[in-house]
Order: sequence, then structure tokens, then C-alpha cells
Amino acid sequence: MRVSQPASNSLTVDTNVVRISNDFLPRERLAVMLKCLDKGAFSVWILKFNNMNNRLLILVVLTISFVSCVRSQNKENGIKYYEQGLKSPTSNEDARKLYNLGYIEFSRNNYYTAIDYYKKAIKLDPQYTDAIDNLALSYRRINNLDSAERYYKLSLNVLSTNELAWNNLAVVYIYKDELEKAKLTYRKLISVNNQYGDAFYGMSEIFLRQNNGDSAVYYGLIAYQIWKDNNIEFSRDALRYIVSGYLMMNDKNKAKEYFAIAKEIGTKFSSEIEAQMNK
Repeated sequence: MRVSQPASNSLTVDTNVVRISNDFLPRERLAVMLKCLDKGAFSVWILKFNNMNNRLLILVVLTISFVSCVRSQNKENGIKYYEQGLKSPTSNEDARKLYNLGYIEFSRNNYYTAIDYYKKAIKLDPQYTDAIDNLALSYRRINNLDSAERYYKLSLNVLSTNELAWNNLAVVYIYKDELEKAKLTYRKLISVNNQYGDAFYGMSEIFLRQNNGDSAVYYGLIAYQIWKDNNIEFSRDALRYIVSGYLMMNDKNKAKEYFAIAKEIGTKFSSEIEAQMNK
């Protein structure tokens, strides 16, 4: 499972455009978006102008995402994400300033101070999903899972298609060992975007925890298909789950088949699985 870092905006981006890694910080995420669109030279430009008006910055990224969608014959999603993303920023400058202060404190691991700033931002703009999402994540960082759950749900009440919020809510349920709720949440995410790899990856992890190798493989394979042509690192993660699922099913032939595929892209396994595969 992967949990998002603070978001510079709550836009959702189709996997066919670029998958926003949950481990990237805002400016890094924007750079990765552009790199994935074969616009790597512009990543430096985005990082350099980090004081640019947030709304303009979002418009730049959304426009590039839209163009990429069209080029990949995914025009419908391009329009959807462009229009949805325009609704994400706050028009309240004071709320944005408080959000930025909260982000600075979060990046310094000062989570309690960040929580205070995010709450103040939300008080000024209750629809500010960026601040709500980051408030939820701040609570998760201090292991206040009930509050994290509460604010992710609040974010989804504001923007029901907020994929990062759906994903992170599922992760909160996993931390709380409420696996059935996590599965239901991932299914909701899949209904929002059936190309969101982390939803299938998360489902695979849950089924491995529940010793259900068949379902773990099923969801792991979907995640792998989504990622295999655009993200080697996440493909490796999915392949680890696929191999583990097949071993759980006592299907060593299939396990070896995907183990070989994984090794071709440099996937590392635990010593235990390596030993089983080399018998």
C-alpha cells in the first residue's frame, strides 16, 4: 500500500496520462508528470518557478495532461480531468496562504503545527479539498487514524471523484485492520477510475494478508497490466504480489513464470522467495 504525501492540488489524473506516485512531494510530482509526458526538460522550469500562482501552475499541468490524453486517444478522460481539476484550487487567498504554511510545517515533520494551519484554511474555505486531504494525512502521520478517516470522508463529500482520498482512506482502514472496509473503499475507487493501479495493488495486498492467493493474483495481474508499459518500479511491486499469490496457491510453475518476468526488469525478492524459486 502507498500513502500520498501532501498534494499541491486535488486533481485526479488518469494512469494513461501519468500516475502520480503517492511518495512524491508537490513540485516533484509536477516534474514527474511532465517527465512521463516526454516533457522532461520542462520539469526544471516547473521546479524553478515554485512561487508561481498555484492556479496558473495547475492550469499548465492540466493542459499538458489534456493534450496527452488526446494524443493517446483518451480524449474523454482528458476533458474530464481538465474540467475537474479547475474546481480544485481555492479562490480564497488567505486560505491558500495558510495551506502553504501548513505544507511547510508538514515537510518539516511538524505535524501538529501543520494540522493547526490546515484547519484554519478549511475554516476559511470548507470546500478546499487540498487542505482537507493534507489534514487527514497529517493525522495519519501522528497515528490518529480516526481523525484521518473522518477528514478523508469529508474530502470525498466535497469531491466524490478524489482518487487520492479514496486510496488513502483505504490505506487508513488497512492500518486499522478493517480489511473489509478497505476492500469496499478500493472498489469505490475502481468505480471512479478502473485504471488506478494502486486500487488493484491494494486489493492484492489485502487478499495476501487473508491467505487468498487466487484473488491476490487476480488483482495483482490487473495492477501489473496497468503499470507494465509506463512504470517499472510499480510493475516490480505488482509482480512480487503475483509471485507470492501463486506460491500461496501452490502453483509453482506460474510462480516461476512471473518470477522470471520480474527478474528481467530487476525485481528483488525476499531471500525466502528466492530460495523457493531456485529449488
